[in-house]
Amino acid sequence: MRLRWITVLSTLFLKLCLLAAVLLLARAVLNRNYASLEREHMQSDLEHVCVILRSQLADLDAMATDYAEWNDTYHYMKYRSPSYVNSDISDSVFKLRRVHVYLLVDERYRVAFASAVSPELQQTLPADIEQLVRAIKRRSNPAAPLKGLITLSGGPALVSLRPILPSRGVAAARGVLVMVRALGPSEMEQLSHLAGHSVSISGTVGESAEIPANEQLVPVQFTVVPLGDRYLKGTVMLRDIWGQTLIRVQMDHYRAIWEEGQQTIRTLVLALVLIGLLFALVNVWLIQRFVVRRVEQLIQLTDETETETGLNARVEISGSDELAELGHRMNQMLERLQHSNERLLGVQERLRFEASHDSLTGLWNRSAALQLLDQELARCSRSSSPVAVIMLDADNFKRINDHFGHSTGDRALQAIAAAITRKLRTSDVCCRYGGEEFMVLAPNCDMEQGAHLAERILRQVRSEPVTIPEHSFCVTLSAGVTAGTAFLSAEDMIQVADRALYRAKEKGRNRVETEAMPPQGKRIRSEVFALLPASGLSGSA
Repeated sequence: MRLRWITVLSTLFLKLCLLAAVLLLARAVLNRNYASLEREHMQSDLEHVCVILRSQLADLDAMATDYAEWNDTYHYMKYRSPSYVNSDISDSVFKLRRVHVYLLVDERYRVAFASAVSPELQQTLPADIEQLVRAIKRRSNPAAPLKGLITLSGGPALVSLRPILPSRGVAAARGVLVMVRALGPSEMEQLSHLAGHSVSISGTVGESAEIPANEQLVPVQFTVVPLGDRYLKGTVMLRDIWGQTLIRVQMDHYRAIWEEGQQTIRTLVLALVLIGLLFALVNVWLIQRFVVRRVEQLIQLTDETETETGLNARVEISGSDELAELGHRMNQMLERLQHSNERLLGVQERLRFEASHDSLTGLWNRSAALQLLDQELARCSRSSSPVAVIMLDADNFKRINDHFGHSTGDRALQAIAAAITRKLRTSDVCCRYGGEEFMVLAPNCDMEQGAHLAERILRQVRSEPVTIPEHSFCVTLSAGVTAGTAFLSAEDMIQVADRALYRAKEKGRNRVETEAMPPQGKRIRSEVFALLPASGLSGSA
C-alpha cells in the first residue's frame, strides 16, 4: 500500500505543477480583449430591447389613434353619454391589448373620464392624472400627437397622447386621449422573454417647461459592468417625454465570451493532464498488478456473498503478503457462516411447520385450517363451486383418558388422525380443531358428497381398533356436515357444521348429521340446539 500512496502523491504533484504552468501561460498567451467583445454584445442586446420598446410603443399609439379618431369618443367629449362608458369602454379589451390607464381630457384640461385596470393603478391614479394633465399642457405643439416614456407613481410606462377628432379628422379637437401601458412585473417578464435576457426598467419623475415633439426611445448612453465571472450588467439611458435622460434600462447577461475563453484554458489543462497521466502510467500499472487486482478479487468475493448461495464462494489469492492472508481468513469466516446458516435454516423450517401443524397428530392446526378455509371460499367465489366442511368429534373420549390415561388418549388421537387421512382425497384437508375434535375441508363437494365422505371416515375409524399393551378398543366418531359457497364466512360454516355435530351427539353418537347453510343474507342463529331443518344420515353403531 505504501507504493500506491507514493505513486498517487507523485502523480498529483506533477498535475498541480502542470496546471500552474497552464494558468500562467494562459494569462500571457490568451490575452484577448474579452471585455470589449462582451461590451459590444451587450450593447447589441440593449439596442434590441429599445427596438422592442419602440414596437410596443407603436402598438399602443396605434390603438390610441383608433380610439381618439372614433366618432363615439368625439361624441362623448361633447355630450358625456353614459352608453359610451358602459358599452364602448371595455376593461377586457384593454387588458388584452395591455392598456393599463385610459384617460380623456377636454380642451380646458378637465378630466372627462379616467380608468385603471388594476387596483394598484387605481390607488395611484389621482397623482398619475395630475402628471399626465401637466404633460398635456406643456406640449410644444398641442395639435400634434405625442408618445414616449414617462415615469409615473408606479414606475416607468409607455404613454401615447392623441387629440380627439372625428373619424374624418376635419373638425376641431375636443381634448386629448391618453393611453398608458405601465411597465410593471408582467410587462417586464414579457419583455425579458422577448429579449432573451433578464431586463429591468427604472426611472425618475421628470418635468420641463416644454415637451419636445420628437421620438424619445433613442439610446443615449451605454454602460457595462461585470458582476463576477459569470454575469454582466448592461445599462442604457433613454429620454422620457420631457426630453430628459431619466429612464434607465438594465439587463443581466451571461458572460458567454468569457466562458468560451475559460473553456479554451480548460482544454489546455486537460491536454497537459493527459501528458502527466502518461508519465504516471508505469507506476499505476505496477499498483494495478500487485495491489488493485487482489483488492478487486476480495471485493468480488464480498459481492458474491450477498447472493443466496454466496456463502459457498471462496477466493484464491497467491502469495504470502497481507492481502493473501486476508483472503485466507475470509475463506475461513465464510465456511463458519455457512455451517451456522445451515443450522439456522433447519430451525426456521421446524418452527414454520410447528406454527401451522399440530405437534401430536401432524395435522394442520386450527389457525391454519381457518386460513385454508378462507382461501377455499375465495376460490369458490371465482369458480362458483361448493366446499364441504365436516366437523368430527370422538365419542366418549373422556372415558378413554380416565380409564387408560392421557398417553393412551394421545395414541388414540394419532390413530384417529391416521384413519381420517387414509380416506381423504388429495385435495381434502384435515386438521385438529381442538382436543378430540377434527375438521375436514372437502373442496368441490356438495352436501350429499360431504355426507358420504363423513360416512366413509366413520367406518374407517370404527374398523381400526387402538391397540395398547394388554388392551384393544375401538373409537367411534360423530360428524356434522355442511356445504356452501363464498358468500359465507369461515366462522359461519364452522358454526353450522358444529351445530350438526351436536345434533349427531344428541341422537346417539356414531352417526352423521347434515345441515344446509341458510340463504344469503339470512342471519345464522347462534343457539347450539336451535336446529334448522336438516336431513340426517343415521350411522351404524
